[in-house]
Amino acid sequence: MTNLPICKICGSKKLTFFAHTARCLDCGVLLCYPYPSPREEKFLTNKHEKNPAGINLDWHLNSGEKNHHNFTQMALFTLNDEDRYKNLTVLDYGGGGGQFALVLKSLFPKTDIHIVDMDNEGLLDQFRPLNKQIKFEDFNNNTLKFDIIFMNDVFEHVTDPVGVLNTLGSKLKAGGKIFIDTPCSFWLYPLTKFFSKKIHTKLLEGTVDYDHQQIWSNKSFEVVVKNAGMRVQSFSRLSEYTQDADFYLNNMKINSWIVRLAGRVFFKLAPFIARNKIMSIVSFKSQ
Repeated sequence: MTNLPICKICGSKKLTFFAHTARCLDCGVLLCYPYPSPREEKFLTNKHEKNPAGINLDWHLNSGEKNHHNFTQMALFTLNDEDRYKNLTVLDYGGGGGQFALVLKSLFPKTDIHIVDMDNEGLLDQFRPLNKQIKFEDFNNNTLKFDIIFMNDVFEHVTDPVGVLNTLGSKLKAGGKIFIDTPCSFWLYPLTKFFSKKIHTKLLEGTVDYDHQQIWSNKSFEVVVKNAGMRVQSFSRLSEYTQDADFYLNNMKINSWIVRLAGRVFFKLAPFIARNKIMSIVSFKSQ
């Protein structure tokens, strides 16, 4: 008898499949399927996957303003006025170009900010002076402990979410916490599936792939945190984007002018009608 696939988040066998995705009917997570092999290990042995610094800089030229706003929200969600006077040790996990340090330092100047990313070459020279870089291959054996670990648009990329939380949890000081900002499913997914399978497929192609491996639901997020022996300390859903409408429409390969027009209208209204991101703080249950 063929073994039935199970949800890699909650272990349920109640999966539905569409295009290259699987949705769990128990926890609600939307997964890239078939499941990718561990990308963290693959990355270390495939140098061609690294992004040239020029591409990284181009991304920041287009997303810098939105990122600055988003990063400010993240910092203020996680820290309070009393924290401005503390010498906090912070890790930006999966920090890419390193822009987050610029924002965090402007709001909390006493923070000591470290950064690690699968792409060691991704840290931009413009932000390098604000970040103390830990090489990705050295991170597991690094003994430094952190008050706060930030994961911005990282949790959807990892192959083993529980494993990543376990690793990061071991890097926390007593009373430390992890901030997570990650995409989640919202009404646009079931709506497009109901009205147009073609548009729904394009939406999935633009948001779920071997790089963006899971789109979370509230329940699946809580399940994975619990399975890592942690608890959700704070939780919010909000509207958050890093690029303009045309970037996402192009990524979905949408060419129809009327659908693109509808997409631009949606994007304008998104802050009021589309909560596409989870923002959360997690910590150990004993805290």
